[in-house]
Amino acid sequence: MPLTVTVVDRQDIGQAERIVADILFDSSYPWNGESITAKDLGFRVGGDLFHVHPATKGKYRLESISDPAISSRATRGDRRNLIVREAEPPAQDYMIGTPLVVIGTASAAEIKITNPVRFVVGAALSVLELAAAEHAFAASTDDIAADANTPQERWYLLSSTDGIAVVVTPGTIAAEGVAVPPAVPANAAPIGLVKIVVDAGATPFNATTDLLSATHLTVTFEDLDQQVYQADDLSALTMRVVAEGR
Repeated sequence: MPLTVTVVDRQDIGQAERIVADILFDSSYPWNGESITAKDLGFRVGGDLFHVHPATKGKYRLESISDPAISSRATRGDRRNLIVREAEPPAQDYMIGTPLVVIGTASAAEIKITNPVRFVVGAALSVLELAAAEHAFAASTDDIAADANTPQERWYLLSSTDGIAVVVTPGTIAAEGVAVPPAVPANAAPIGLVKIVVDAGATPFNATTDLLSATHLTVTFEDLDQQVYQADDLSALTMRVVAEGR
């Protein structure tokens, strides 16, 4: 497990426990957070993890969500995802609102930012509004070649340096599950991510003409909304949390 957990204190609360622990993060933050279980946190039974309460340290804020893979189960879950957000982001990265990145409606070949997003930029803290709009991929450079035997994956980052224009930056192409998002351009605020997986076979992703609803594509949209960016180095970050479980 990439997280290092040190139990500081524990208390019995009825038939459950409350644990205070220091969680040390590592050098590569995964998208949608670090996964942690009741057993990882040191609960004696190690089967149920009720809550991991929010924490703040410096510019970071830690939140806890139920793991999507088990959220539909009837039984209580023993796993949570720890999401790290920027509580005090730098000016060029300060975004107000959730963009809601989805497939285009005017053109299903484009990426749509559904909600207008406000950015606070510069020393004077000027507020700029990025309008809701659809954004096209770049011809040829954003294509994904197909592989006869292995699904191919590529991430695309939406960002803005001025709070007005949106830039779509492609990542490298790799086998499904291996590709990583591209780096954020200098002085840009990340807005959202799009992941495209091309089925194994002979049909590529043509960024100029293909609809994102095409049957040979699997497309995932993610709003960034101040979450620490994928692969950020958090190896110096230790967060103290209070967890309840058994």
